[in-house]
Amino acid sequence: AGGQADRVGLKAGDVVVDYDGIPVPDMNTLVARRKLEFEFTKQHELGLMRGGRKVSVQIVPGLLDAVFEDRAAGKAGS
Repeated sequence: AGGQADRVGLKAGDVVVDYDGIPVPDMNTLVARRKLEFEFTKQHELGLMRGGRKVSVQIVPGLLDAVFEDRAAGKAGS
């Protein structure tokens, strides 16, 4: 507890849909985008679906201290 995910209010069940307004089809895409960041003080907008509505949180580069599960639409078991 106490990591960036806790500070910005990420919750179990949140579904990442975009990062700085660019769609995130899977977690590999999100990880790749974050690895390319050079400005470590700039905030970025993480768009989420939570309980059927869109919410956004501001995050900074670095570890989110969260475990993500890929749940691509149409995958068996999702």
